[in-house]
Amino acid sequence: MRVLQGICLSLFVHFFVVWVAQFAPMITPREKSKVVEFEIIDPSQNETQRQVVRQAIAPERLRVTESEDPLRFLSEQTQRVKKQTQAALSGMTKNRSSQSSQPMDVTEPSSRQKPPAMNNGNLEIAPKYKPLPSLAREMELEQGSSTMGEALPRDVSVGSFTALNTDRFTFYSFYARAEELIRFRWETLVQQAIDMTPPDRFRHNASDVWVTNVEIWLKPSGEVHSTHIMKESGLRGFDQSAVQAFVQARVFPNPPKEMVEEDGLIHLKYRFHVHYRPKVISRQ
Repeated sequence: MRVLQGICLSLFVHFFVVWVAQFAPMITPREKSKVVEFEIIDPSQNETQRQVVRQAIAPERLRVTESEDPLRFLSEQTQRVKKQTQAALSGMTKNRSSQSSQPMDVTEPSSRQKPPAMNNGNLEIAPKYKPLPSLAREMELEQGSSTMGEALPRDVSVGSFTALNTDRFTFYSFYARAEELIRFRWETLVQQAIDMTPPDRFRHNASDVWVTNVEIWLKPSGEVHSTHIMKESGLRGFDQSAVQAFVQARVFPNPPKEMVEEDGLIHLKYRFHVHYRPKVISRQ
């Protein structure tokens, strides 16, 4: 009897091993989206359209008065840098200062030639050190790694910080508030779309970048009037993620009156990028 049980157990184990070897690639956990980015298109008709980017104030040591690099971006303030770079990590655009990149000693000696001053017969000791002005901006940054959440031209190098040449954009603060309302919703919906989509559906795209162009119309009050997909990515789930992020947000408070166009509505133009390709597909 025990021999028969051993034979049955052995057959079961062998069958299980064969089954796993055959079907394991199909049940491999999905790889989460590596990069989700979007572009905000400047709606202005008075000049060549430029991309609106979230403000990433460059450290003082990277800033210059003039730069030869092309001026293709609009943001919170006018800024020029020695060389344009973008942070390597994905996430909402923000510059941070890592512990390893900050100098241990951020002070410099004050005037050492001057003798100590006398005040009413008491010796007045001047402080030996003062903060370096050139590092003041970096000292104010929170600790961590810088992140970049916008799709930039490929000729913008990858670096430790996001440092771009920008001109001040009048409506920047409104777009920044809008991003805070839609980014988390969009990223969540993108992940849901990935989880609900069969892996073989991703074969329809030769690359791993899925791009959806949308135009969102708002009422003057900031309430969503309608959503329009201007260019499909090839995956309905990603397209719907883009528009549903705005539908779920519903209202974008305090839009500038100057953004209202002749038809009585505010037109927002976005280009959403999802960089994703399942490991199952890539192995095949």
